[in-house]
Amino acid sequence: MLFFCLFQGIFDWINSTRKSSSQIDKCTSILVTMILLHNTDGLRLNNNAVIEKTQQNFVNFLHKYLKSHLSEKDAYSQLHKALMLVHDTKRIDELSQQRLQLDI
Repeated sequence: MLFFCLFQGIFDWINSTRKSSSQIDKCTSILVTMILLHNTDGLRLNNNAVIEKTQQNFVNFLHKYLKSHLSEKDAYSQLHKALMLVHDTKRIDELSQQRLQLDI
């Protein structure tokens, strides 16, 4: 049930940032995906700083994109929610790992 709630939250966020109610916003989806892919939480890499800087660039791009079609207040609010998606996806992964250990 928790998985469903987390996935639903991600889906709802993506839908709430659309320019048009009838189309999927590919730009938002791609930018959030790039932010998630450049997440270094819990990883020890030789070039963490470079990857974190790249992630920050994608966060900045997302913020600018959201400001292009939302009010400034809504853009900040949606950006905050997007950054919480990083936490939510990490939680989904942790729960999946726990579930896999229990199933074995």
